[in-house]
Amino acid sequence: MSLFETVRIALSSLGNNKLRSSLTMLGIIIGVAAIIMVIAIGQGGRALVVSELEGIGSNLLWVYRERGYPPGKKDLTFQDSKAISKLCPSVKRVTPVMFVVGEVLSGEFYENSQETLLVSTVSSFPLVRKSKVEKGRFILPSDLKKGEKICILGEEMGRKAFGEGNPLGKDIIIEGEKFTVVGVMKKKKKGIIAQDIIDNESIFIPITTAQKLVNIRIIDLIYVQAKSADLVRKTAKKVTQILEERHKAKGGFGIQVLEEAVNYYKIITAIFALLIASIAAVSLIVGGIGIMNIMLVSVSERTREIGLRKALGARRKDILIQFLIESVVLSIIGGFIGILAGIGGSLFISKIAATFIKEIPHWPSPVSLKSILLAFFFSAAVGIFFGLYPANKASKLPPTEALRWE
Repeated sequence: MSLFETVRIALSSLGNNKLRSSLTMLGIIIGVAAIIMVIAIGQGGRALVVSELEGIGSNLLWVYRERGYPPGKKDLTFQDSKAISKLCPSVKRVTPVMFVVGEVLSGEFYENSQETLLVSTVSSFPLVRKSKVEKGRFILPSDLKKGEKICILGEEMGRKAFGEGNPLGKDIIIEGEKFTVVGVMKKKKKGIIAQDIIDNESIFIPITTAQKLVNIRIIDLIYVQAKSADLVRKTAKKVTQILEERHKAKGGFGIQVLEEAVNYYKIITAIFALLIASIAAVSLIVGGIGIMNIMLVSVSERTREIGLRKALGARRKDILIQFLIESVVLSIIGGFIGILAGIGGSLFISKIAATFIKEIPHWPSPVSLKSILLAFFFSAAVGIFFGLYPANKASKLPPTEALRWE
């Protein structure tokens, strides 16, 4: 019997049992769709966070005082940032930051009173944070030197204080002192790591002015930007050495390298994606077991047909191929439908995420060719693996015994 005839008989048999074939494919469809959706959503979330972190800069370090150490020798100061800039040759920019919550009065008649985050910093802040000034200017070196009472508003803070009017040149009251607005920051898109809040909702003032205003000399954070990503680790070691020498104490200073944070998140998301994909693969295995059970039932019901075909000259190989083709075709069709369902499900979930999670205006769902091929070939492999046993059982039936079966 020719291979073409064997294939025709196998497909004809599937067509005559459409309901059974549909139920058999269900597990495969669910498994393939689940794998594609998990991979797409996982890769999308990973790309989202990594792009935000890398958007800040892979050559950036955050220097801070570690928790658990009492105040005193371990406190960071403005002078520490100056020392790092002077003594570390691999450093491009050093930006100290002090966060203070202050009472702010704003508006034409100072009607709006609210507690607002004051970001006290220096001229290089927009450069290390990759922020932009939309109107006016940012802090100048002369502002720092003279301790000028000027401020720059975040975009949302500007709207809250002055509505749609132009705030440049107007005054606001910060902790009882009059400050002149000299700039407005460009609005940053919302993200999942809250980097937009500082730029959009804060007031920026010179750090020297802030230290006099609130009588605090301790700073919260120092951004250190290395000259290149290759120099980040060398810079981190040198910064630690400088701080320990200045404060005459070992430890107590934390240095967060954004490159390390990106790599750490990549590892974590890869582990979770693998775990969830493994769970989704169980659906494929369950679907494969379903195929095997249905095919065994089919062999039992078609015993007389098998005997008749063998009596008419069909070889064992022909019977084996026929039943194997049936199981593989079921798996492949189920896999194809599952791929379409997975792509559609990924797009749907990304839309849901963007609708209900305001911090994520767009959750990417990249369905890669790799994930499609993986799911497709895995479904075909399931069909072959779980179809071998029933196919082999059918091929071994003796013709005389099969013809006597009722």
